[in-house]
Amino acid sequence: MDCTPYILGSIENRNYLQKSKLKKDPLNTLTSGHDGGIFNGPHFRRNYVKSLDFGVPFLTSSSMLEDDLSTAPLLSKKDAFSKKLGFLKLIQGSTLISCSGTIGKTIFSRQDMDGLWSSQDVLKIVPNIQKIPPGYLFAFLKGSFGIPFVISGTYGAIIRHLEPEHLHNIPIPRLSEDEEEKVHNLVAKAAELRTESSKIISTARGEINRLFNFPERLAESHRIFSVTTVSSKNIQYRFDAKFNDIILQTSERLLDKIIRKKSLSELGILGLESGRMKQVFVESQHGIPFLTSREIFRIDIIAERFLSKQLTKASDVGLVEKEDILIARSGQVGGIIGRGVWADKRFTDIAVSPHVLRLRNAEQSIDSGYLFAYLCLSDVGYRQCVRFAYGSSVPAINPDQILSIKIPLVDEADQKSIGQLIRSAGDKKTIAQEYEQTAIRMVEQAIKEAA
Repeated sequence: MDCTPYILGSIENRNYLQKSKLKKDPLNTLTSGHDGGIFNGPHFRRNYVKSLDFGVPFLTSSSMLEDDLSTAPLLSKKDAFSKKLGFLKLIQGSTLISCSGTIGKTIFSRQDMDGLWSSQDVLKIVPNIQKIPPGYLFAFLKGSFGIPFVISGTYGAIIRHLEPEHLHNIPIPRLSEDEEEKVHNLVAKAAELRTESSKIISTARGEINRLFNFPERLAESHRIFSVTTVSSKNIQYRFDAKFNDIILQTSERLLDKIIRKKSLSELGILGLESGRMKQVFVESQHGIPFLTSREIFRIDIIAERFLSKQLTKASDVGLVEKEDILIARSGQVGGIIGRGVWADKRFTDIAVSPHVLRLRNAEQSIDSGYLFAYLCLSDVGYRQCVRFAYGSSVPAINPDQILSIKIPLVDEADQKSIGQLIRSAGDKKTIAQEYEQTAIRMVEQAIKEAA
């Protein structure tokens, strides 16, 4: 009796597929593996650990959408490799769909996700590669024809859910072998580029740490319980413990050893933020693309909401420019606050939430890519950002405090080398997203033509 199966284009798309002369196979005849190849998992208590020696990276239905998986929490290996949860290890080429809370978010499991575990809120579809190319199946399920079928099985009022059996009979239209292979190749190439991008980012992180002899991590957690001493001069500025804890004192000692350094304000970096405004959202043709502080970290930079052009003052909204550095300035310590994103081509002319700080290299006195690598990839840079968080319920960071952060300087050649790595990674992410969207459009167009 609920309306979900009849909205969001589900009935129209069923009619399209029925009118088409394409052969259609039920989804559960095209999958293989655990529980027939369509499964999520049991509810279980999550025991997290702090070291990779004892844990495996663990993805939830929200964190699987993120571009950077290096911040994923670690699930105890003892639990992960148990008979109860061992099958939740991700398999490359699978389609992953969020099945609790926000339903229908879909990604393709790529090489850099091998060895990761997923929660019971992530529904896994493992294709039988003898029957269907994995990339083609993903492109259909993520497109405008597949998603309505997926979410039509949703149930629940407060927390919505989707179960594997709701997907068993989804009709998968079959194209020619050549067409399906072309779609698959685009999706596979996109996955490959994203994996390469992750490796490049890891290389840039290593280069920053090598240049300054920084440890990869200052501490296993964002917060450790310890006792330390601090100069009375320091507590005249900030009295709270997290501003003066042992982790921050370690980062200060590391920076004190570096002779050449300047603050962001001395380098001419601008700290830009959107004004507090009433957010009125409209259809895309009448609005400005808008991203929240959570959405800027996603693997796909696609605006889902649009601010009204008519009701939004130009002075209240600032659009992102290519090579801006976007810093989340609100949130829980240990979460997104203090984390940053490199604005590649996909972010251009998008408005961001007032909870996002835009750092803009106005004077070009330092390489923007190098600046991003230090602030957002090194643990020392991150600690310098997040130390300024204040407030108890929802901590926030003042832009002026971010601009006071000291940036260690290196030769121009080293700056350009690291900056080029960051730009290369951003370009690969942009091309990957274009490939994936092209694959989805190819499937949609083929179905429409057949109808």
